[in-house]
Formats: sequence, C-alpha cells, structure tokens
Amino acid sequence: MLKFDYKHSEFWAILVVLCGGGALALTLALEHVFNLTPCSLCLSQRYMMFFGVLVAVGSLTVDSRLGILPLLSILFFLGGIGFAFWHLYVIFGPDNSVACLAGANALIRDGYPFADILESLFAGSPDCAESAPTIPILALVAFVVLIGLTIQQFRMGPRSAY
Repeated sequence: MLKFDYKHSEFWAILVVLCGGGALALTLALEHVFNLTPCSLCLSQRYMMFFGVLVAVGSLTVDSRLGILPLLSILFFLGGIGFAFWHLYVIFGPDNSVACLAGANALIRDGYPFADILESLFAGSPDCAESAPTIPILALVAFVVLIGLTIQQFRMGPRSAY
C-alpha cells in the first residue's frame, strides 16, 4: 500500500510536481478549451513554472546530496513572481508605453530575430496591458505556494532511505 511520509523530501517534491502540474494544466485549459490567448508575460510566467516543475521532477529522479535542485526550482519560481509583478505593473502602471512591443506569437510568425522575441517575452506587449489582473494574481499565488512547498523539500534534506 502507498504510504506518504511528510518528513521526507520526496513527499514535498511530489507535491510541487502535482501543484505545479495542475497549475500548468489549468493554463493550458484556459488557452485551448476557453480560447484565452496568453500574452507574452503570461507565456513567460508559464515557462518559469514549467522549468521549476521540471527541476522538481529531476529532484525525484536524481540523488541530489547538496539540495541544489530545490534551490534551482526556487529561482525559477522567483523569476515567475518577478514576471507576475511586472505583468501587474504593465496592467496598472502609470504609463502604457511600457508595453510597446508586438506579441511574441506575432514576432515568431513574422520571422523576427530571436532577440526581438526574447525582448517581447521580458518586456511585454500591448495585449499584456489589456488583460485582466486575475491571471497574474493567480500565478503569483501559485508561485508563492510552490516556493513554500519547495522550501519544505529543501528543509527535509537529501533523499532519505525508507
């Protein structure tokens, strides 16, 4: 029978993977089922969550003695928090000149250089300012929860024998 012990780092890593995977599944459902097109900053937040969860999956498969993988996940989640705050600033900011680039999807479709696409992902686009603040706020909450779970994973130490 399956037995979960919250005193082992694997338990917390599994929670990170399940919660982060659920959040990513929700974003994909919003995009493909409800036809909500993500803006550039939404995509940047999604990438940060994906890489953080991917590192958490890696921490389940690799015997990490130094705890570097949970720290790397935390760095990705902190990057996601930064993008969420930037997205909220673009929405509520005093000047709308911040979001002056075209969306990343349009830049990719039109064959722009990779540097312009990367700048769009970091700076935002006009559709970022038009979006509702609900999605960045939910992403912010998800990143904070994932950081809390990852800190617990780090606190429990390296893989332990059962």
